[in-house]
Amino acid sequence: TTTIVVHHRKFVAALSHASIVLICSLIDIQHNMEESGELAESVTSVHVSTVALDKHSEEVQESNETNDPGDQPTKQLENSSTSSIKSALSVQKEMGDGGAVGHKQEAGESLKESAFLQTASYLLDVHALKFAEMALAHELTSLSRGLNRGYLVAQARLHLEKKEIQNAKSCLQKAITFNFQDSVAWSLLGHCCYLEGDMDSAKDAYERTISYVNPPPLPLLHAVYIRLAEIYLKCNDYEKAKEMYLHACRKNPSSVTWKGVGIACFKLGDLAQAEDALCEANVLNNLDPVVWGYLAMICVKTQRPVEGEQALKFALKVGLRDKEIITELDKDMKLSGDIKTNSY
Repeated sequence: TTTIVVHHRKFVAALSHASIVLICSLIDIQHNMEESGELAESVTSVHVSTVALDKHSEEVQESNETNDPGDQPTKQLENSSTSSIKSALSVQKEMGDGGAVGHKQEAGESLKESAFLQTASYLLDVHALKFAEMALAHELTSLSRGLNRGYLVAQARLHLEKKEIQNAKSCLQKAITFNFQDSVAWSLLGHCCYLEGDMDSAKDAYERTISYVNPPPLPLLHAVYIRLAEIYLKCNDYEKAKEMYLHACRKNPSSVTWKGVGIACFKLGDLAQAEDALCEANVLNNLDPVVWGYLAMICVKTQRPVEGEQALKFALKVGLRDKEIITELDKDMKLSGDIKTNSY
C-alpha cells in the first residue's frame, strides 16, 4: 500500500508539472502568433509605401520626357522629384523605426509578463493555490535580473489567499518601489491593512488606488469601492460613503452596494432616496435582515405604521440581530405610539 501511495504522489506531481508546462507553452504559442501577425502588418505597410514610391518615380520620369528641354525647368523638376523621393524615404524609415520601437516595447512587456507569471495569475484567479505556487517557483528560477514587480504582486496574492498578511505586505511594499503609482499593488496593500483592522492605512491605500489614472481590474476595483465605503460609514462620512457605493453600483450593482447607498442616504436624512435604494437591494436579495430593518425604520419615520410593522416582522423572521437598528426602531416606535413594541 505504501508503494502505491508513493507512486501515486509521484504521478500527481509529474502531472502538475506537465500541466503548468503545457499552459506556459500555449501562452508562448499565442504570443508568437500575435507577434508574427503584427510583423506581417508592418511588412505589408512598408511594401505598400515602396510600391507608391516606385510609381511616383515613374511619373516623374514620364514628365521629364514630355517637358521641353531647358536648363531651368529641368533643374526645378529634378529638385521637386528629389525632395519628394527624400520625403517618401523618410516616411518609410519612420514607419520602420516605429515598428521596431513597437516590437521592442511589446518584447519588454512580454518579458515583464512571462508565461509562468501569466499562468500563476490565472491559477490564482481560480484559487488553484498549489499549482500557482509551482508556477511562481518556475518563474523565480527563470528570473535572470532579480525580482520584478509582476512576480512580487503575484506572490503577494498567493500570501493573501493563504491568510499570510505580513508576508503579503512585505511583497507589496517591494513591488511599489518599482512603480509608486501601481494601483494593483496599492489596492492589495489596502486589503492587507483592512484585514488587519488598520482602517486608517487601508483608507489611505484605497484612496491612492482610485486617484491614479490607471485603475486596477474591475474585481479589485469593486472591492476597493465597497471597503472604502464601509470605512467612510464607520467614520460617519456619509456623503463619501454614498459616492463610493454609487461607483460600485455603476460598475457591478448588487444587493450589498444598493444596501450601502440606502444606509448612507438614511444617515444623511434623505429618506426617499434611501427607500428607493433599499427597495433595489430587496429585489436582489429579499432575505437580508438589515435591509428590512432600515425599511421598517423609514416606514415608522414617514408615518406608515402598518407597513413598518410588516417590515419589522419580516426583519425579525429572517434573523435581525443588529443592536443599533433594534434600538433605534424601539425608540422610533415608542415615539410614534402606533406600533406595540412589547410584542417584539
